[in-house]
Amino acid sequence: MSNKGIPGTGIGLMLSKKIVELHGGKLLLKSKENMGSTFTIVLKKGTDYFIKDQLSDFIESSDDKDLLSRYVDKEKLVLLVEDNEDLRDAIKNELGNDFKIITATNGKEGLFVAISKNPDLIITDVMMPKMDGMELCEVLKTNFKTSHIPVIMLTALSDTENKVKGLKTGADVYIEKPFNVEILKTTIKNLLRSRESLSSFIKRDKTNKQPTPDESFLSDVIAVIERNLTKEELSVDTLCEAMGLSRSSLFRKLKGLIQMSPSDLIIKIKLNHAETLLKKKTNMRISEIAYASGFQDAKYFSTLFRKFYGKTPKEFSQDYS
Repeated sequence: MSNKGIPGTGIGLMLSKKIVELHGGKLLLKSKENMGSTFTIVLKKGTDYFIKDQLSDFIESSDDKDLLSRYVDKEKLVLLVEDNEDLRDAIKNELGNDFKIITATNGKEGLFVAISKNPDLIITDVMMPKMDGMELCEVLKTNFKTSHIPVIMLTALSDTENKVKGLKTGADVYIEKPFNVEILKTTIKNLLRSRESLSSFIKRDKTNKQPTPDESFLSDVIAVIERNLTKEELSVDTLCEAMGLSRSSLFRKLKGLIQMSPSDLIIKIKLNHAETLLKKKTNMRISEIAYASGFQDAKYFSTLFRKFYGKTPKEFSQDYS
């Protein structure tokens, strides 16, 4: 039977069959050519047919709730890209109590929303019209303005080849359908917490807590960049030499911690320095601010600044005049 015009959930018949069989049931099919198909799910009553090890009590303790709620931040903006309306609404309703949720119905719309709204995290289905989830993730991760945003992929494609392909596009987490909502929520919160360290170090927010080894590493990398900000020889090689790491090791470390490459981090810190100078309302010309921030070409600086902030350096400065 043709399902033209009827959107699918992406879960698939095979997954449905596996779920039913795990519950000791059967999935039956009756089909007539040119007329249609009927699927019937048969499940047994009660729990007597399960062995003891297959049963568990789904009672959520107050301690577990407190542990999760400690990290809830309702101000975090999460973009959900899903073409199936029912599934999109269901996920939005489940996550709505923990995060601000905005949605898109396909990859192209999702890309536009991501660039314009700059969400804290993106959840995307893989199989979508116009632009699928893997294409969307690849574009997001190669765009400087969005490369830092964590991406979670949801898909029914459970084979290793598709999973590896998804991760190679830059996806942070690959979750198979059907999935447990609480696992999805916890995954989101873990990813968001792991990204907070970059902002605090670049802004130099001081706290009294003892830094972790990863935080100390980030602090050292940023310090090297800031010490060499105006030097023409500042490059990824400069960072590698200072940190005693190979290019591949430094790349993997920064990608794992903050989802940014070394070159992206250098640009980010340069632009952050320019932002600070522009906010100080100095009498410096744009070309002088560009040079003081490590850019040898003022035109390139202005183009890059506008791409990241949505305004030219002059327009940005006028907002603080």
